[in-house]
Amino acid sequence: MSNDVSFYQEDPAHIAAAKVRSSQDYDTFVEGVYGLIEYVKMICQTSNNIIYSSEGAEDSITHSIVNYLRPFNANIGMKQSGGGNADIVIANTINRLKWVGEAKILSDDTDNGYVFEGLLQLCTRYSNACKTEQHGGVLIYNFKERLDRCVLGWDKFVFEKAPEHDFDGFKKVNLGSLNTFSGFFTEHKHHATGEMYTVAHIPINFFKRQLDKSARNRKSV
Repeated sequence: MSNDVSFYQEDPAHIAAAKVRSSQDYDTFVEGVYGLIEYVKMICQTSNNIIYSSEGAEDSITHSIVNYLRPFNANIGMKQSGGGNADIVIANTINRLKWVGEAKILSDDTDNGYVFEGLLQLCTRYSNACKTEQHGGVLIYNFKERLDRCVLGWDKFVFEKAPEHDFDGFKKVNLGSLNTFSGFFTEHKHHATGEMYTVAHIPINFFKRQLDKSARNRKSV
């Protein structure tokens, strides 16, 4: 039994969840948030038994992510935040710390403009950049080939569009140990408060292209 306890104490996802639940400062809290997101991203990208179609998948994927994280008892859900229902809210209710995520799908029949709408929702509807809510995120569900190229395309697009929508001081930032996923961080002066607000741009890959003989045979069937 002691070995089981030791395993859970040392497991990165459980450590991250403990930070979310018990942190008294926002920096430690958000370390836990991104640790949990890295964990759930790994599950999404390596669960070959679950294959999503890009059609109508946005809410389904988000529900799956929330369900993957619920066992950690870190107050995670799809709930009210600001001016509407945010896709993912992770909170420390004791100290009123909060992280809000907005999820958008990037498939063959959508484009970066749709994802940008998610960024606008996050930054102008669901957040306020107060001291207990300094970070948020855009989860980009990718169904296109070559995730690396899709990230570069989103990077270019968002920096072209942000100035047109009054993202004051919009720039990319390196947050060191928090840069664990294949996306990037930006910050800007929040539209409502003028405080600096950090956004994590988090791509999650669902594209699968199997070229082996067995896969080709299954497709023909």
